Amino acid sequence: MRRLVRECKARKFETIGIMFMRNRFQFARSHYREWVQNWNNALPFPKYVKERRKQWDFVAIAERMNRIFDGNMHYHSYVPGHDTVKVFTDLLSLPKLAPVQLQNPSLNAIEAEAARLLIEQGVKDYQPHLEAKRTRLLALAGDGGVKAFSEDLDQKPLRETRGEAQRLMQATNLPEDEVRALLDLPHKEAEKIIRLRGDIAREIGLAA
Repeated sequence: MRRLVRECKARKFETIGIMFMRNRFQFARSHYREWVQNWNNALPFPKYVKERRKQWDFVAIAERMNRIFDGNMHYHSYVPGHDTVKVFTDLLSLPKLAPVQLQNPSLNAIEAEAARLLIEQGVKDYQPHLEAKRTRLLALAGDGGVKAFSEDLDQKPLRETRGEAQRLMQATNLPEDEVRALLDLPHKEAEKIIRLRGDIAREIGLAA
C-alpha cells in the first residue's frame, strides 16, 4: 500500500484513503469463516484470533493508514446492508452507478465448523463432502435455525483495551457512538458452535 501511494504521488495523482470498519467481533468472525472457506484454515476460532491479533488492532491500523496517506483518510462505519459503493462515488464525485445485485455467499457457523474439521483431517477439497451432508448438518441447529449459532466471539484479543476507544476516535475522527459500535461485543446471545462439534463430526464421518 505504501509503495502504491508513493507511486501515485510521484505521478501527481491526488491520493485519498477510504476505509470501512465494522464491529471487531463480527469482523473477526467473518474473516475466520472466509479463511476456512477459501484458504483451508484448520485452526479453531480462539486460536485463529490469537494468532492474527494484529489484524484486530483498529488503532494501529488507522494510525498506519493515516501515515501512508498523510492524514488524507476517510473512515466509515460498516453495517450489513450499508451501500459502500455510494460512499465511494460520492466522495470521488463519480456518476451514480446503476444498482447491482451483490453476491458474496459465505459459510454459516455449522458449515464453517464442518469444513474446518474436514480440513483439519487433511480433506482440502471439502465442498463435495459438505454438499452431500448439508441438509443433515443444518438440521442439527434445531428449531432455532442455524443463525442461532456462532463461534464464541468473546475472545481476549478482540476485547477492548484501556483507552482504546479514545485513541480510535482520535485516529479516525469517528463519533463516540460509532466507535462504541465498533468495539462492543454484540449483545445478542448465540449458541456456541462448539456445543455441536461432536454431532457435526459424526455427520461428516469423523470421530467425535
